[in-house]
Amino acid sequence: MKTWKRINRIIVWALTACMLTVTAGCYDDTEVLKRLEDQERRLAALDQTCAQINTNIASLRTILIALQNNDYITTVAPITRGGETIGYTLSFVKSGPVTIYHGRNGSDGRNGSDGRDGADGADGADGRDGADGAVPVISAAQADDGCWYWTLNGEWLVDEQGNKVKAVGVDGKDGKDGNDGENGKDGKDGENGKDGQNGKDGTDGQNGKDGTDGVTPQLKIENGSWYLSLDGGMTWTDIGKATGENGKDGRDGKDGRNGYDGPNGQDGKDGTDGKDGTDGKDGTDGKDGTDGKDGTDGKDGKNGDTMFSSITQDAENVYITLSDGTVLTIPREVPLSIRFWTDEDGFYDDTLVLPPMYDCLNLHYVVTSPTNDIVVQTVTSGDMGAYVIPDGEKPLEGVLRIKTKDNLHLDMQTGQLQSKVLVIVANEYGTIMHTLVCQESQLIRVDHDRVDIIPQGGELDFHYRTNTPVSISIPDSASTWCWQVRTKAQIADSIVSVHVEPNMGARLRRTSVTVSNHFGTGRPASITFYIYQDCDNEPIVFADSGLKQYLLDNPRVNPNRDNEISKAEAAAVPNLYTLFGTGVTEGRDYRRFNEFQYFTGIDTIPDGSFNHWTSLDSITLPESITAIMTGYGDCAGIFQNCPALKSIKGKFTQDNAIVYNKQLLRVAPNVVYDGQFIPDGVEIIGSKAVTGSKTSDLFIPSSVKKIRDKAFEYSDIEMVRFAMTDDDPETGTAYVDSLADNAFAHCYKLTKFVGARVNGKLKVCADDRVLYRDTTVYAYALGSPEKKLVIPDGLDIRRLPDCVFEMVDVNGNPLSADQSKLEVIALPTDINHIGARTFYNQAALQKLYFHGSVVPAQCGPQALGNAHSDLWVYIPMAASVDDFAARLNYSQVTTWETWNP
Repeated sequence: MKTWKRINRIIVWALTACMLTVTAGCYDDTEVLKRLEDQERRLAALDQTCAQINTNIASLRTILIALQNNDYITTVAPITRGGETIGYTLSFVKSGPVTIYHGRNGSDGRNGSDGRDGADGADGADGRDGADGAVPVISAAQADDGCWYWTLNGEWLVDEQGNKVKAVGVDGKDGKDGNDGENGKDGKDGENGKDGQNGKDGTDGQNGKDGTDGVTPQLKIENGSWYLSLDGGMTWTDIGKATGENGKDGRDGKDGRNGYDGPNGQDGKDGTDGKDGTDGKDGTDGKDGTDGKDGTDGKDGKNGDTMFSSITQDAENVYITLSDGTVLTIPREVPLSIRFWTDEDGFYDDTLVLPPMYDCLNLHYVVTSPTNDIVVQTVTSGDMGAYVIPDGEKPLEGVLRIKTKDNLHLDMQTGQLQSKVLVIVANEYGTIMHTLVCQESQLIRVDHDRVDIIPQGGELDFHYRTNTPVSISIPDSASTWCWQVRTKAQIADSIVSVHVEPNMGARLRRTSVTVSNHFGTGRPASITFYIYQDCDNEPIVFADSGLKQYLLDNPRVNPNRDNEISKAEAAAVPNLYTLFGTGVTEGRDYRRFNEFQYFTGIDTIPDGSFNHWTSLDSITLPESITAIMTGYGDCAGIFQNCPALKSIKGKFTQDNAIVYNKQLLRVAPNVVYDGQFIPDGVEIIGSKAVTGSKTSDLFIPSSVKKIRDKAFEYSDIEMVRFAMTDDDPETGTAYVDSLADNAFAHCYKLTKFVGARVNGKLKVCADDRVLYRDTTVYAYALGSPEKKLVIPDGLDIRRLPDCVFEMVDVNGNPLSADQSKLEVIALPTDINHIGARTFYNQAALQKLYFHGSVVPAQCGPQALGNAHSDLWVYIPMAASVDDFAARLNYSQVTTWETWNP
């Protein structure tokens, strides 16, 4: 039995050995080949990185030399690969082109091999990490001595003696001079002295030390390491690993132990065999050894360029930033160029305009060059002459003196000018040529040389062609009636405009306008236009014979003392003072003056003009008017007290209204307007602009923001409507934000204001009869039939201005008592200011209540003047009767017990 068991075990061991042999024969080497390919790829990348770093090192040294030699960059061209910028080519004027590359990432360390599976047993130990590879960073920095030295990984790069390695060489120092030999001594007196010995020669001065050359470091990779050379590759120094090491394999796990045989069964006594012993249990399998960990990746190269961080440029410089932040500023090439100009005409580009036989044109030049060491020379065609006069103090500036001969050449086949000046400019970097073409000056008349103009005068345009600057001249004898207005000179169409005054004389007159070219010589040097103006004796037909007679009697208007006023005589009048004497037009009164339009010498309408022309019904303003001096502050106004005036036409008029600078200055008072009569775009209603108007319905449009003093005084307006942001008075706000005192004074037909009640500054209250702004009452509807007015508390109304309730006519005379309606007025608690003549001639007023007990701080004269004989002023019980009486200058003052006006 034991024998069979041993045989079975031998068979199992044999089969196991065979299986292991078969397994070993089927090993897969794909992973090994892949690792070898990766290793080759990393080595190739490192070789390329090494080559690019060496290129960058050499380029940086060239850049530093260029900086030291004041070199210039001409172009910065990117180097691309696969659509990505990998570097730049910088081209220098002196140093030629250099190439710089971006840095590449450091190569990866190789992965450690997996630990092999141990045969059954303990775990295999982990493989160790591969060592990192790194790319050395070589750059340059400027030391305290001003020299540039190489750096390695941010530290100074030193040679075997510990000295910093220069990137750029420096000039050698001069040798010192040798000392002079001494003179021989003189012989003593008496005997002939012996000749003194010759002095020994002085020692030679030492030769100056040679300047130290800069060094260009070099790198290479061998056996997975970086090597650095400072002597052109003769010797090399290991400066660090280039690739990562392989991780070590994990150890195999140990085999599991075999189970022990079970004990044999004992032999049976006498006869039967004992039972076989049971087999021992198999030993448990050893655990698999864990895989060795991968070697860590080599460190990445720094982002961007290992030596160059960035390259930027503007119009003047290129800025090269090194990896440590140092910025190298190198100027861009200044292109060699030249520009020309004259003192009179400004800059020239390519064409000169000169007459034949012109001597000479001083053409200034200025050269743009990176160096002041330049040469400027000229070469001309046979019909030209030119030479250069450099500026002694400004080396880049000077003058070309150019002259022409009798004829300028023109190629008859091509039609091109052959008269040329070739300007040659050279510096140490190159040469340019600039060609100036010369053409003959032109001055050609387009219009006829004679123009006839009407007696009333006007403006004339004379057309001509020229390619040169011109001057205009008119004889002094005509300077009082003909002068130049403007000139537009250009090659296509040139114009000179002149103004001709009206001819008031009895004879034809003439003058000339001469256009001369800039040079004063040529073919032709000038052209002349002639002006002929007939006299105008056409008489003006006046509608008002009284006005005509007045003007005939005025020697300043009718200088020849005939029986007519001609249009020429009217146009000669310079202003209204000349026309009507002192006081502008005061004291005159004529029915019509539409003939005013012929007085085109008048340009201003003064304040007070045409006031009190009570018979005037129509007038036409001349188009010569440029200013109207009224409508501001305490002005006299224009066309005031002209009740018959219904037509105003001419300059600055719209629909029988005068509008000047967006201000309504006057409306024709005898015009009854239907609806809105304030013209579009008016922003200000001027002082006394609508005084005495016959219009009953007044609408203030949204364009109006300001109403000046007494704008609507004594008008027949019955209702005033203000444009609002909302048509509902409870929610809308008026657009008018400025209102003068007494704007609606003495409007005795006014019964109602339609405007905002709650919002904004300008509001209405007391049944739409009171117009107030902030704390001031500006108007009361004096035409209202209501007999009682109560101004409520809570509105913060504190001021009643002058004349707000006054009842007088336009001449200041009291109106009859039956025109007064108010019998009771109750004032709010806060009233503390009452103006002059505030209640003057309120003939029906019998009770004036003060709700507040404080005496008003101010009360103007005649506040209660010409009052009803039974008018009493009522004040609260707590108030002082004497104080109120004294302040109001009114004796009939008493108290009320209960507020019940």
